[in-house]
Amino acid sequence: MVKDLISAIKEKQALLAKLQAELDEAKALLESGVQETHVTLRRGTSTQRPKGSRRLAAKPQKTGSIIKAKSSVGRARAILRKVGEPLHLDDIFSRINKGRKKVKRSTLVGNLSRYVKMGVVFSRTAPNTFGLLEWQKVAGEKETPKRTPVRPEAA
Repeated sequence: MVKDLISAIKEKQALLAKLQAELDEAKALLESGVQETHVTLRRGTSTQRPKGSRRLAAKPQKTGSIIKAKSSVGRARAILRKVGEPLHLDDIFSRINKGRKKVKRSTLVGNLSRYVKMGVVFSRTAPNTFGLLEWQKVAGEKETPKRTPVRPEAA
């Protein structure tokens, strides 16, 4: 009986150590600003937009779905993080479409613009040029591109 109690205590201590390690990791992610932004896309009511509009109202929420890595928005974010500076929409579009799954340009611009309008994940640094909000140094300060984006030449 005593051995059972000792083994139960050791199991609980091991569980506590594991949970503490997870908590420390989560705190580190939060402090470094890498934690994923949660966004819920839901239909609004007619009081939120002009009558007859059927577009989805996107509202930032404290809880919701995480941006999926394979979505157009997730792939655009990954490209911008890899490059480390704002890119023109055409440049993002061409890099996304190098992969197997193709994205329509209108879908990409609509999705990125929706996130810019909500003030979540993306910022617009110039016309059709997108950066990441996580790059902003001071809250409220507009991001400036590190270089002037160049539109890719039409083939």
